[in-house]
Amino acid sequence: MQEQLFFSDIPTLYRSLPFKFKALLIKGKGNYICLRRADRFLKNPGLLSVREREALLYIAVWLAKTKSGDISENTSFLLSQNFYLWEKIRADGHTCIGRKCPFFGECFVYKVRNKVKQAQIVVVNHALLLSDLDGSILGDYDYLIVDEAHNLEKVAADALGGELTQWRFRSAFDAIFSEMPLPSGTLVFLMTALNDDEKYKSLYQKAAQSVIAARAFCDTFFMELAQQLENFYHWKEQEYSVKKRYDSTNPVFQKIEPLGLEFVKYIKHATEELKRFRKNLNIIRLGGIWKGIRITDEDIGEMRKELLTRLEEKW
Repeated sequence: MQEQLFFSDIPTLYRSLPFKFKALLIKGKGNYICLRRADRFLKNPGLLSVREREALLYIAVWLAKTKSGDISENTSFLLSQNFYLWEKIRADGHTCIGRKCPFFGECFVYKVRNKVKQAQIVVVNHALLLSDLDGSILGDYDYLIVDEAHNLEKVAADALGGELTQWRFRSAFDAIFSEMPLPSGTLVFLMTALNDDEKYKSLYQKAAQSVIAARAFCDTFFMELAQQLENFYHWKEQEYSVKKRYDSTNPVFQKIEPLGLEFVKYIKHATEELKRFRKNLNIIRLGGIWKGIRITDEDIGEMRKELLTRLEEKW
């Protein structure tokens, strides 16, 4: 709908009016590539699975010529098939380090948002509109036209509420360490940089096992959630999908509360092991790649805070 308004309707309006105006299309952060996160994998493709490395080629070619950084313009990169890779390289408010970023001056998100002041018409989706209630992105405006307003209530619930998804947890864990089909992730990258030094193997193995355990329990938690939804609402028999928002009085959430608390413990344990591993790294020996490793650690830290915050808000 945004594209239709911007690329079809607004040009028609522009040609019809006796005066000129500037229009701008803005999307949520998740639609734009993060140069810092992408650079990490372009320099160290070994952090990715074989399939992700193949998909990264389409990102590299497109990145060399894109002006917008909007993934929708990259028709060679099939988002539905490469969703996990995109999660690792897209712009994300939880991992964004703002002006500290070495790519801040080239950032696609900030570039497009800096153009807002010069535009007379700004086209955004419902989610971005609702996430900008303080006006930090869109600023002040005189008129607001809401198209497809019957969807606004649902989008508001999604945009202003929290969300826990299995794929997001797994994506975070896989970025740190994945054992299949071949070991990959940040931990493997660090050990390779250290030439598999025996001094760090015990710490490495403990950290990797903690991530594996947390990921396995993640699957257990969401499988039990699906089973409890089936027990109470028989969602498999329904013509339409069953959607239930979190409610502490709902018997489904009461049933899985102990598992939720256990899940938090697994995440905390993994975080402690990762911190222990990082604390003992030989910074001098790692040399020039240490800057990139510190950024990687920030990514992990931000993701950890997001996981813990969302879980602890609910339990």
